[in-house]
Amino acid sequence: MSCGVELFNIENLDEPGLMRLYLKVTRYGNLLRIEAVSNGAHDLSIDRNPATLESANNADQYVIYFVNELDRGDLIMAIGHELGHLLLINKYYLKIDPILYVLVRDEEILQAIQNVTHHLILVDLLREEYGIHSDLYLSLIRRNLGEYLSDTELMQEVKALRVFEYEKLVGRVEDVVTAGTQVKSFQKAYESADTRFGKYGFKHMPPSNDYKEDIITFLKDIGQIRQGM
Repeated sequence: MSCGVELFNIENLDEPGLMRLYLKVTRYGNLLRIEAVSNGAHDLSIDRNPATLESANNADQYVIYFVNELDRGDLIMAIGHELGHLLLINKYYLKIDPILYVLVRDEEILQAIQNVTHHLILVDLLREEYGIHSDLYLSLIRRNLGEYLSDTELMQEVKALRVFEYEKLVGRVEDVVTAGTQVKSFQKAYESADTRFGKYGFKHMPPSNDYKEDIITFLKDIGQIRQGM
């Protein structure tokens, strides 16, 4: 373990739904560690992004990092959220095709696509199947949307995905942003996301091949991938 990292035993939380999810995820053969880190490590922040899932060794090993200041209730939601991402990747094969990292101009868009599309499914999946709520994640995107959209370093297409996700999971955002007033790249990405991913959900989980096709079509719609590919 590196300095400032503390290996965490998920059994200490004594949460049956979370343990069922953990055991299901670990059936797929990947090594998985859960580690507590201090606020600010691994780009984590208790107010913005309190947990993350990282992979190494060609995805043979995954690590969930979480900010060690989280209380028990928030920790269950944070770890459950990251386990949910891993379940969608390993059981349902809802993941980015590695070839796309070669074909797109900006890799930043790929992680945004996977995160947003997963979240459309995860919120209900975690609640219905494992009794794990997403109040922590939803409160964070409510709190941080305005600041996120004002970030001048973010691609407009990534901002559009976040607004699309917000409106699907939280509600309308007229008080923060109106899609029609944004630049053309924002509008195009928002409209394409709604067309390609708008029906995604726990009850409407796309087959892996359809998921890949939707992502490629979205990337073509926003000019991120060559039309001939």
